[in-house]
Amino acid sequence: MKKPFCLLGCLLFSSISLVGCSSKTKQDDNVLRIYNWQDYIFEGDDENDSVIEQFKEYYKEKHDGKEIKVEYYTFETNENMLNVLNTGKSQYDLICPSDYTIQKMIKDGLVEPIIDPTTPEDKIEEEMTKKLPNYTSISPYIRELFETSLTKNKQGEDVSWASYSIPYMWGTMGFMYDPNQVDEEDIKSWSVVWDKKYKYKATLKDSVRDTYCACVFYVYQDELNELSAKLESKEITESQYTAKITEIMNRKDKATIKKVEKALQEAKENIYGFEVDSGKSDIVTGKIAINFCWSGDAVYSMDTAEEENDTYLNYVVPKEGSNIWFDGWVLGKNANKELAYEFLNFLCDPRIASLNMNEIGYTSSVAGNEILDMVKEWYESEEITEDSYAVDLSWFFGDTVEEGEAIIYTDELDRQFSAQYPDYETVIRCAIMEDFGKENTAILEMWSRAKSESHSLWAWIVIILSIVAAVAFVCISKANRHVRTKRVANKNKLNQTN
Repeated sequence: MKKPFCLLGCLLFSSISLVGCSSKTKQDDNVLRIYNWQDYIFEGDDENDSVIEQFKEYYKEKHDGKEIKVEYYTFETNENMLNVLNTGKSQYDLICPSDYTIQKMIKDGLVEPIIDPTTPEDKIEEEMTKKLPNYTSISPYIRELFETSLTKNKQGEDVSWASYSIPYMWGTMGFMYDPNQVDEEDIKSWSVVWDKKYKYKATLKDSVRDTYCACVFYVYQDELNELSAKLESKEITESQYTAKITEIMNRKDKATIKKVEKALQEAKENIYGFEVDSGKSDIVTGKIAINFCWSGDAVYSMDTAEEENDTYLNYVVPKEGSNIWFDGWVLGKNANKELAYEFLNFLCDPRIASLNMNEIGYTSSVAGNEILDMVKEWYESEEITEDSYAVDLSWFFGDTVEEGEAIIYTDELDRQFSAQYPDYETVIRCAIMEDFGKENTAILEMWSRAKSESHSLWAWIVIILSIVAAVAFVCISKANRHVRTKRVANKNKLNQTN
């Protein structure tokens, strides 16, 4: 899930547009209005124009010189974006919300279907390809996940995610940690946050959705470990295992809410603090040793620590399970579908997807040779030896590359490569987060109670210092890209020498 600067962003930035667009008229049929997260698309460099400019040129060439305009707006949070839409004053053709928000937007009737929602599951790919020829460039695993995942529409009917959304970026939630300060066995479980050994060394997100999820995995860890044992003994299938994890992770009955509140109150006494964006800088500067984070932020921080401090951080998804998150494109109400489909198809081109992925550090849902080549360029061992790890990523790349190509030999696990492309064993223990639905109010009230105690003086000092550190951290822009460039350059230099 794309995570913006939030508090820091409110201090430093303003959205490109908080003022909505008026209803479409005949005169603006050639305008495409896009609403996306900040810093979530390739914005151009010395070699390539931005994705937006490339799309405009692509459209012009394809349509005999017809020119179009693209109005590009950004938002900082899913909630901010929904508030703008709910005013009714703003209209966008394409919007890029996160998974649980996609569900809510479908249920609230805020989006248009991409294909007929009544399309049978076995016909979805065929219908999608008619609209978007590049649809089959998306990872077959992610295509299937979207096609088989159901949510309720405004009429209360079960509809496929794929009928309404095209996956963009994806990743997992886990722990980024300093291996010099944290025991490898401890960090494999969610319980590390509650472990007195790491008092004031770990963080949780100042986000009810994500921290609720972490607490659920903690309070039901015994049940989840038993479930894992059943999978290992083949008492249950992989699909049954993932389905059960999904059910557990999304529990929101009264008993679960009560257990989560108790766990949250206990965690509050043990953690360094709640944060949204400052944790990825605090772990680089050594203020904390464990940061509960999204995989994309982990890559950014690992790259930055390596480049700035010569420090090596790791990333792990706890053994009990975790969230696999997605950001996806949806059509706004009364969208300019002709231009929207063209842009979506353009984004699904592996060459364009590789530009976006290289720019922002998150993992694209698009597969294909261009993506695989880029990943190998970043992470393939310079020399494949008996000490190299062979990781089979055919579960992700599937038929988008030649059979046998999706095996990557890497020297390091549990770092950038594993954060961007977890192995299959990790993926099957991850589940999609669902909208809280009618329990939303009860959970928000619980969250408010659990965090209601006033901050002590030292806590305010920590918050202020974290903001200052985050400001400094933002100045280290594009660090992840610099490290990958350096890594590739060193490889090329070594090859030339040989």
